[in-house]
Amino acid sequence: MQLEKSGFTSQQIYSPLGTYRYLQCRFPCTHNACYQSYDLINEIFIKIDSGIQLTEANIPKCSRCGDFLVPNHFRTKTVSVSEPETYLNRDQFQKKISAIKNKKIVFLEIGCGFRLPNIIRYPFENYVEAFENAQLIRINSVYPNITNQNIADKAYIFGEDINQILKDLL
Repeated sequence: MQLEKSGFTSQQIYSPLGTYRYLQCRFPCTHNACYQSYDLINEIFIKIDSGIQLTEANIPKCSRCGDFLVPNHFRTKTVSVSEPETYLNRDQFQKKISAIKNKKIVFLEIGCGFRLPNIIRYPFENYVEAFENAQLIRINSVYPNITNQNIADKAYIFGEDINQILKDLL
């Protein structure tokens, strides 16, 4: 949602690990079973603010299967992320990256570890190696090092506290 507030359209955003903008079934009943989260969450806050006790009846449910809705974000092993129709799929993202591979491009990685390195960490390093004018900026206080030594001269690593780095940059 923050990128959209900054002027990006939802079609320009690829979220391989999902997004808090949407809610979905714990175990998606259909591929694109996603609901805009803002109104649903806002209803919960209104009920809490007006003194209504939060119960299971207040938790949003899927209109298709009746399951409880959870954030559309890969945070636990028990949640499988649905991909909302408005987001670019992986193939479209890769086509866009390939189309700009000869331009100057910076891959900014903030806090990516090794839980799912094949989603962001390794692909970013591979793009930087493959694209002549690409550079990597990695901000990570726990896992700052690059794994691909072929990009050592094209990578800028910040191993300090992420919050402090971002404050310093702003």
